Amino acid sequence: MRLVVTLLVRDEEDIVALNVGYHLESGADLVIVTDNGSVDGTVDALAPFVAARYVRLIEEPAPTHSQWRWVTRMARLAAIEYDADWVINTDADEFWIPATGKLPDALAAVPDEYVAAEVPRFNFRPVAGVGGGPLQTTMREVASQRFIGGALESKLCHRASREALIGQGNHEVHRPQGPVWDASGVLRIFHYPQRSREQFRKSVGNAGAAYASSDEFVSSTGEVKRHLYAEMEAGRLDDLFAEYEVDETELGRLLAVSTVVEDDTLVTRLGALEPPSAPEVRYDVGVGAGVGVVPLQGGHAVVRLPDPVVYALERSRVETIDAEVAVLDWLAAAADGLVHADSFEMAGVGNALQEGIAGGGAMALAASLYRQLRAGADLDLVRPTLALLNAVRDDPWAASRLAGYLAPLEADDPVAELTQRLSGAEASLEQLMGRQSVKAALAASDLAARLRARR
Repeated sequence: MRLVVTLLVRDEEDIVALNVGYHLESGADLVIVTDNGSVDGTVDALAPFVAARYVRLIEEPAPTHSQWRWVTRMARLAAIEYDADWVINTDADEFWIPATGKLPDALAAVPDEYVAAEVPRFNFRPVAGVGGGPLQTTMREVASQRFIGGALESKLCHRASREALIGQGNHEVHRPQGPVWDASGVLRIFHYPQRSREQFRKSVGNAGAAYASSDEFVSSTGEVKRHLYAEMEAGRLDDLFAEYEVDETELGRLLAVSTVVEDDTLVTRLGALEPPSAPEVRYDVGVGAGVGVVPLQGGHAVVRLPDPVVYALERSRVETIDAEVAVLDWLAAAADGLVHADSFEMAGVGNALQEGIAGGGAMALAASLYRQLRAGADLDLVRPTLALLNAVRDDPWAASRLAGYLAPLEADDPVAELTQRLSGAEASLEQLMGRQSVKAALAASDLAARLRARR
């Protein structure tokens, strides 16, 4: 089972690394993170996970709190680009806890006919002088309430779908449609909304101001965050925090009447986490829905390499994107992934690249590389070709000029033919240096040096 977790964050530097590290340790293969304009150290905290390829980071600075839109995009990417089986859409202050084993074990218990699983949430109370973060408090409520009254809403995780549509707040999955399974016996969500007064004030201010400035939602959407923002504007937010914070006396009373229980499950697991590091992995290039290097648990990664035209069409399901830009992304991902590959397998991939389908330079380059791979070219020959593609992928005119050097290999001696072609490409690049921008000239100069070094 392949599990992808999505995470929308804004100014979560105190908890985001714990959240990502925990869910990876608990069986997630990848975390897709959208950062909504953080101004603290959130992005820096994610950097080690990004470098180790366990996090894909998307920047979304728009101050509109369009959570449903951004989470839907991540959920679709999980299916389209990472071939996920299940998707968990969570927040930085939420930790999904399996009753036994790891998260994939819990999700494997969901009967096949169910498209989603409903998981209950439990708040943890901040303790005076200690804090309310997952490493500070172990005081879990037995039955949690919303700040405006009523039971704390559960959340849904779902089977991956290229048509996924997630509701605001991650409490609803509009697509895929189908029955929802009660997962309370195998999964729980531990929620830490009040980790400190400063964090609580910042969180309420960010979300409340975004809702107040957006005309996308009706007034009932985000009612809890709107209520808390009104309390903050009225100067009552600190008093509200104090009502939920427990001192030693109050804690004893709540424990005695079983309103809260001591639960150190997460503290224990977080204490065993180690900083992320790039794993020693074996890379394979395989047929699949996604593109790029997909890290998997157990020290194995797969480089997904679908048809570039099919990939461009699939990207259009996620966001409005020009086909040329999508293919440039395909080239970048292929260049990034295949340079590490030990083997690849193209058998069974539907070849949508018929004559004339490549309308621009990037498309022509992608088509040439794809055909070269389909013809069974050795990776040692593909790597310099990928270097060439990656160097010119931001320059459509240069890409068009060089596409002819990347046609399928036909000679009996492919090494000699490719060497001759790359020599011709190098000469053309040197000619282009006098006609193109400084950026293109520098890229061409660097590429020429790399090509000379390979001969």
